[in-house]
Amino acid sequence: MKYYNNFGLATDVLSQSARTYLIDYFEENKKYYEKNYNLFKTWAQQIDYEDPMQVEMLSRVQKAAETAMRIKLLPVKNANIVEYVEGSYANGHVDDPAYSSVSVITMINLSQDLIGGEAYFAKNKESLEYHKMIPGPLENGDSLMYGGSMYHGVEKILSGKRLVLITWFMEDHSDREVNEKTN
Repeated sequence: MKYYNNFGLATDVLSQSARTYLIDYFEENKKYYEKNYNLFKTWAQQIDYEDPMQVEMLSRVQKAAETAMRIKLLPVKNANIVEYVEGSYANGHVDDPAYSSVSVITMINLSQDLIGGEAYFAKNKESLEYHKMIPGPLENGDSLMYGGSMYHGVEKILSGKRLVLITWFMEDHSDREVNEKTN
């Protein structure tokens, strides 16, 4: 298995109408979690894989990730909409390699009064050099891709909120396996 420690960025991955659709779905189905894995004090809802509109949105995110990261990915099996509100944060962590070669954050709705809540990234937990990315170059509809083995987290939100779609992809090795068998 190859691990990726780089970033990719794609703009306008989800249109305003797609984001509005996800916001409506989220508002009708969201659940509050005091603690959910590494996330604290967040609202969350898993994507509905029976909804063709949501599946199409995941496909758009996948295509953007494949282009930005220059790898082929398997269709997503795990995606959540997460709302960070005042007091929310995510402890620094590395995604489980059994579930993610590449992770993607797609901005759905970023409030204008957001203070805090920066996503940070580092090569590893011991690294003294962190890169803060969100808010930052991302606008609503944009996606940030990063290697699942990259250490990352979200600082505490002091005010405002941000709603994101988080997707975890595994690399598709089928082409490589076919090429290895034919050579």
